[in-house]
Amino acid sequence: MKGISPIIATVLLTAFTVSVAVVTAPFFTDTLESSLDGVEDQQDVLLESISARLDIRDAVYNTQDDFLNLSIQNTGETELANFSVTVFADSPVQEQFTEPLDTNEITTFTMATPGTSNVDRVEVAS
Repeated sequence: MKGISPIIATVLLTAFTVSVAVVTAPFFTDTLESSLDGVEDQQDVLLESISARLDIRDAVYNTQDDFLNLSIQNTGETELANFSVTVFADSPVQEQFTEPLDTNEITTFTMATPGTSNVDRVEVAS
């Protein structure tokens, strides 16, 4: 039995490789582009978070009424919103605030902290 010549085998193998590349190239191009878009979005979020700064200006805890008045200032370079304030005490209390806070703006949050005594710390996150 005779086999195919090495030249024909090389041509067939090259044609097969090129056809596989032509068929799969759009898939890999789309996958790569969508991955790059995701990386760019994450980079934007990271850059915004780097330029975000929040200072607690004043914290007054009223032990009679179990209320916490918390004044915070946005000292960063980007607008902040959706704050989470957590009071750590005997039992942690957390509350969400949705109002936006522009750059250099100061606002005061008031939150009820029923049955909370011995407040250890207060955390604010955006």
